[in-house]
Amino acid sequence: MQQPTLEEIKTKAIPILKQAGVKKEMINSALRVIRFENQISKVMFLW
Repeated sequence: MQQPTLEEIKTKAIPILKQAGVKKEMINSALRVIRFENQISKVMFLW
């Protein structure tokens, strides 16, 4: 199963989150966490 790209996550999830009344700061911090985890998995993969 292919992992969605950050852009796909943004375009699909953000409108849903906004409708749910999630604050922009919370969305941004969630995206930072996702980015951070992606970097960790890349580093782990390289080991």
